[in-house]
Formats: sequence, C-alpha cells, structure tokens
Amino acid sequence: MLAAIALIAACGGASSFVPGPPLDVEPEAPTIPPDPTPDDGISLPPGFLAYEYAAGLDQPTSLAFDPSGRLFVAELRGKVKVIEDRDGDGLGDSPQTFWSDPDERFTLGLAVAPDGSVYISIEGDVIVLRDSSDDGSADEEHVIISGLPHRVHQNNGLAFGPDGKLYIANGSTCNLCHEEDERSAAILRSNLDGSDLEVYARGLRNPYDLAFDSEGGLWATANEHDFYEPAEDGLTLLRDPPDELNYIVEGGHYGWPECAGRDLEMADGGCRGKLAPVAEMAPHSSTDGLAYYDAGHFPAEYRGSLFAAQYGGDERSQTLAGREIVRIQVAPSQGSMPQSATVTRFAAGFDRPLDVTVDALGTLYVADFESGKIYRIVWLGP
Repeated sequence: MLAAIALIAACGGASSFVPGPPLDVEPEAPTIPPDPTPDDGISLPPGFLAYEYAAGLDQPTSLAFDPSGRLFVAELRGKVKVIEDRDGDGLGDSPQTFWSDPDERFTLGLAVAPDGSVYISIEGDVIVLRDSSDDGSADEEHVIISGLPHRVHQNNGLAFGPDGKLYIANGSTCNLCHEEDERSAAILRSNLDGSDLEVYARGLRNPYDLAFDSEGGLWATANEHDFYEPAEDGLTLLRDPPDELNYIVEGGHYGWPECAGRDLEMADGGCRGKLAPVAEMAPHSSTDGLAYYDAGHFPAEYRGSLFAAQYGGDERSQTLAGREIVRIQVAPSQGSMPQSATVTRFAAGFDRPLDVTVDALGTLYVADFESGKIYRIVWLGP
C-alpha cells in the first residue's frame, strides 16, 4: 500500500527514528452545525446533544486529533483512518485510509505527536507513521518498540507526557497470574524514539488508556479480572472486582494480582502497601478510553472532569454494566495523591463505546466499536 516504507525495528533501544519539531499550525476544530440532527437513541444531561459525526468504520478502537484538526481513528484489525471536515459543516467527510497492516494485527492505541507523527500500539509493537509527502497516507513506518509481552491482553493506550516522554499502557498476558515479564500489567515509559524503555508503574491488570491532566498528573483506566476460575498461583479469585481509575505515580504498585479495587484481597495481605484506585467502577463494565476535559465549550463545572468510555460486559456478565460514557469528578486532594472521585453517567445509548477524545473547540467525540460510528457531543445551552 505504501509507496516507500522506512522500517526500523527496535526492542526498546535506540533507533534511527528522530522526532521532529512541533508543527507550527493553529489547531482547528469543526464548527457546530447550526441545526444538528440529534441521535435520539443517546441520552445526555439537559443542554447537550449528540449527533453522528462519521460512519462506515470497521470496529474503531482509538481516537486522536493531529495539530491541524484532522481526526485519526485506529481500527481493530490494523488500519488507521483519517477523517476531515473539509467544508467546515461540522460533519466528518468519508474516512480515508492512512495506513494498513498487512497482518491485520490488533491495534488498540493511537496518539499524534506535536510534530504530526502518528504513534500506534499494535500487538507487542509501537509504530510511528509519517506522511512526508502530505498526500493523506503514510509513507514512512518506523517500529520504535517491539517484542512487548502480549497474549490475553496487549499494549493499549499511548500518551505523550509533559516531560517529553511516551507512555504506554501494557496489559497482562493472563486473566489472573503472576507475570514473568515485568513489562506486563504495567505502565511503560520511553523516549519518543522508543529508546530507554522502562517500567514506570506496576500492578495494573489491563490498563487500557492514559490521560494527563492540566497539572501534569497521569491517569489510567484498568480492567480487573473477568470471571471465577479455579485458584491459580496460590491466588484466591474474586468473582466481581471493580474496574478502576488510577492516579499513576512513578514506581507505584497498584495491587494486581494480589489485590483488586481498594481492599479486595486475592492473597493474605495482598493490598498492604499497594496504591488504591481513586475511583471504582462497575465490575465488568470494561472501562476503557479516557479523556481529560480542560476546555471551555461545556459548562464551567465540567472543567477538570475525566470522561471514560465503558464498553460493557459480554454474555457471561451478571449485570448489564457499561455501554455508556461516565464523567469522573476527582475530589480535591489532601496531599500529593488524589484519594476519591464521584462517577456519574454522562451519556448512554451506544452499542459499544470504546474511546473518547476532545477537539480544540472542546466538544467530545465517542468511538462506537460495534456500530462503526463516531459521535460528537456538543453543548447547546439550556
């Protein structure tokens, strides 16, 4: 598909990939249509409206805007699409293919660097894509990290930190076990070229997505173990541990596999000395995509909130939790670590929402994995 591919493999070490300087562009966001057609199946607080921004995607997993306002979308089986709003009507044009993986490997994370490079997280690898010819498709492909452990879960969300580093959420290789590779069930950090890969935090069974807040704090969603199985590795399995929102600090251990949630122990003393989640969410809600809201489009009380997409459980679930977007309001901290948060439903009525992101105007976008649609949520006032 690509006219010219530069493929440089690295295993967390230095590569010849060199990040470029930030693009000198003014970020843009689509205008809001003067009379958007609401999606009546989606419920929202009064004053908000959701409408279909784009459709025709194949199992979208991750969203990110580039510096010029184009929306990049990762699809599960190794594709990256780009959506523009060329006529400025507030509706996305037909998705165009930016890059395809010939092996159709699962792609669960995507982030766009300040220089416009597109980073993707794909079954053990982190790949950087560039469109050097500016024709709308990638013509450079750099594998900057390879060989990350993956089996039941894999490397998921990506985020760029205020320290100029790349952060990677990497899931466990099992439902519940003691991992042999310390890079599993962890948050990893590297330079933007993939070098100096290190474990930043541990003990997160399946951290799906990452978001930095306005103070530079790092947040991560995490899915806890699924369902009861015979005891393994001396651990006593709990049936319904909550999904989590964690505040991530360097060197922190968040409990897995000995501890889930704030105090559910799978081994004697398993929660002792571990960092508790700031928020617990419904078991099997599959709390995944995460976005920090620091814009002015929504009412002022929404500033500083986190939004998370809950994909929802499968047919084995005991409840119908998930399939909605939740708003998380973090309580003021008494020290360096936030201690608690309030979780409320913000939007419901999706098929399988998997990711959320915010554009330069401050409107919220939702990737619906099952319907292949991107919804846009705007504030129209009382």
